[in-house]
Amino acid sequence: MTTVGLRMEEHRCAHCDAILFEPPGERAGPCPVCGEVGRSIAVKLEDRIALHDGYRVKAYRAGSSQFFIDERSGPSYYRVGAEWHHVMRVIDRENDRYTEVVRVLRTGEVIREIDEPLSQHTDRGGSKNQAPR
Repeated sequence: MTTVGLRMEEHRCAHCDAILFEPPGERAGPCPVCGEVGRSIAVKLEDRIALHDGYRVKAYRAGSSQFFIDERSGPSYYRVGAEWHHVMRVIDRENDRYTEVVRVLRTGEVIREIDEPLSQHTDRGGSKNQAPR
């Protein structure tokens, strides 16, 4: 989820409606156009929210505590690049397959695409520092 807050103020002369550029916190002088001191201040508040959704499915055989399929698809925030990515990953133990596609959420650019035997998938995520199978 992403939120953005924005506040804008616009100062105008209450008599001639001229836009006035007045530093915050300073006492306002007369309007440079008409000489009046009345002010009209419009404040615009804006807030946005973005929601990201995804799913994860794990499939187990009856009587087994180990999954044979683990599939997930959804957003992932990459801190190094400060950018949201969409990750689609399937771990298929039954067919010895590892598939992963990572796209930049904003542009759709593919930054990683892997389709390999699961038994050869090493040095990433949960497979780091594990003994070969």
